[in-house]
Amino acid sequence: MRFTDIKLRNRLLFGTSLEALLFIIVVMRALFALNYFMERFPVYRAMHEISDKFSDAELCVGHYLQTHDQKYLTDLNQHFTVAQQELVSKLQVISLNIEGRSVDFAAETSKRLQEVSVPLREEIDCSKEIVTRCKNVVESFSSETTRTQFAAIDAGALGSMSAALQQMMSFLVTTDPTVFQRAADIFAEGARRLEARGVDAKLIDVVRGWENEAKALKTVAEKLTSVRATVGQQHWAFRNFFAQAKDSIRADIKSYTKIAVISMMGLNLLLFALIFFIAFYIGREAGGMFRLVTNVLNALRDADLTNRTLFSEKNLSRKDEAGDIMNAIVNLREKLADLVGLMRDSVDGVLAASKEMDVAARSIAQGANTQASS
Repeated sequence: MRFTDIKLRNRLLFGTSLEALLFIIVVMRALFALNYFMERFPVYRAMHEISDKFSDAELCVGHYLQTHDQKYLTDLNQHFTVAQQELVSKLQVISLNIEGRSVDFAAETSKRLQEVSVPLREEIDCSKEIVTRCKNVVESFSSETTRTQFAAIDAGALGSMSAALQQMMSFLVTTDPTVFQRAADIFAEGARRLEARGVDAKLIDVVRGWENEAKALKTVAEKLTSVRATVGQQHWAFRNFFAQAKDSIRADIKSYTKIAVISMMGLNLLLFALIFFIAFYIGREAGGMFRLVTNVLNALRDADLTNRTLFSEKNLSRKDEAGDIMNAIVNLREKLADLVGLMRDSVDGVLAASKEMDVAARSIAQGANTQASS
């Protein structure tokens, strides 16, 4: 089946349908691009909220270390719970390419939040342990019985014990673990002085207990220092991870936008080219048909009913409207030719009858003339 066998209206309908299909593809491509961007807007928002929750958690740790109020510990747990259970799930719609490897953004964020929450809680636990044990030593030293025993033995011993306690409590300001070692040395020296004086062994055991407590607190303080270093490392690791994630998302959006723009432009150019081609082809077909029909009709107007005025077999074999018109004109020419032939035959008959009548009239006239002369 040739393309020219398709009706003109069907060709127009086909071209229009194809244009509509391409337009739908362009719109769908635009909608996919819009959906791509819409998926990332909640991710950006969730990232900012997670970052805020992380900052709030760090502030809670700072407030707790200053006040040791249990409320801040509760707030800390709540911030991490919200981040893990409510916000991380919003990151599951995308995967990132960080440092040349594909990363599940939600899983990696959850993992890093867990990693950073552990040292923060350890920092709180260490600080809580130090404060509690220091308070226990202070309460033990501040009891009326203990102070009375020291005052009765040696006022200098009471002053040295007080100095040791001040060293221990200064850690809350200096965060220097060596203050506990200095306090332990003072307690040890006090215990030796008490032993030299032959004081009650129970009081010496109390001082030795304070010495051991100071040494234990030094170990806890060193752990706290190490934990704080880890907290700092985890803090910057988490921040750098989020910065890399944002850079990856921006690069992904930039690349996708470039591809989307190029594809949209390509589809629009294709749509324009298709519309132009269809319009040009149909216009050329229609124009050629009208010129050919006009030439044939002008020939008929000039009474040219020969075969030279006929259309080609290719044109007459068309199944579209143009073929119908050309076949109708051919049929019209044939009818006109037949009509002209009939008219020619009629005219010839009339001329022959006229000649016969003229001969008969002449014969009659000649006979009349002959009769009259005789």
